[in-house]
Amino acid sequence: MKKILFILAITLLATETFAARKEYKREIVKDFSVGDNPVLSIENKYGNIRIIEGTNRKITFKIEIRGEGRTEEAARKYAESVSVDFSHSGNRVSARTKFEPINCNNCGRSVHYTVTAPKSVIPMLENKYGNIYLDNLTQPLTVELKYGNLFANAVHKATIDIGYGNVTMNKCNNLSVESKYSSIKIDEAQQVVADSKYDHYRIESVTDFEIETGYTDVRIGKLNKRLTADRLRYGGLKIAEVANDFSEIRVDAAYSNVKIGMTEEHAFKAALYTNYGNIDTGNLTFHNVSLKKKGCIVGTAGKSNNPSASVTISVSYGGIVLK
Repeated sequence: MKKILFILAITLLATETFAARKEYKREIVKDFSVGDNPVLSIENKYGNIRIIEGTNRKITFKIEIRGEGRTEEAARKYAESVSVDFSHSGNRVSARTKFEPINCNNCGRSVHYTVTAPKSVIPMLENKYGNIYLDNLTQPLTVELKYGNLFANAVHKATIDIGYGNVTMNKCNNLSVESKYSSIKIDEAQQVVADSKYDHYRIESVTDFEIETGYTDVRIGKLNKRLTADRLRYGGLKIAEVANDFSEIRVDAAYSNVKIGMTEEHAFKAALYTNYGNIDTGNLTFHNVSLKKKGCIVGTAGKSNNPSASVTISVSYGGIVLK
């Protein structure tokens, strides 16, 4: 009986606390006329940024500011402690969220941007503790994102600095990314240059991929041309499929396993080295072998005597699998 009364008391207390938390919303709407290829700069935190393609030469902001508190008055004060500084200079429009210091127990505030902009907009976005949502971008994108996620459909060129979040893209032609404690997922990419720590990379198809990484797991569905992985430490690299006309694969790894889907149809110059690991080449046939011993193969794989493609892999405390 006492246990039932205790649970009931806790439930009533939680209900009372939840019911006491009130919400107040206010909205800022502002628009700016711009020319071709306008620059859009946003600095925000504690909320989301969403950019929608517009049909005219205007950048329109619709910003929802939410305040939460024990009373409606506290919620209102908390919402009103947030302001946005706008500036418009030439063809550049900027918005920066400002938070006035305020003491309030059991309170919260968030700021959510919805921006309508021309297709040719050049976004420069900085956000903390919130997400960024994008559709199709034809101009360069710059993002600094901490404790949030980035979702994009098709991006022409992007420079991304992300920590403690996720990047999800359907398509990107050119991507430069610095990531920590994050997950990067891309369906199709042409060129990717990455500096990574403590991450997960999943790319379905990539033409040219360069990465310097530690404590990161990299998985690629199909490599079309070239891959360079430097300082791959305490992670792993797996490539399911490699195009027959690929040009180069170069990996320097330690405490990591490297597995690459090579077949008898591939022709390449090979230089494979392991220290405290094994090499498994499956059904590949090597000729013109200049060095072959435990943990080392230097020669040519495939039917061509002088192929232009090359595979150079060096691994310490890990294995190499080519099959």
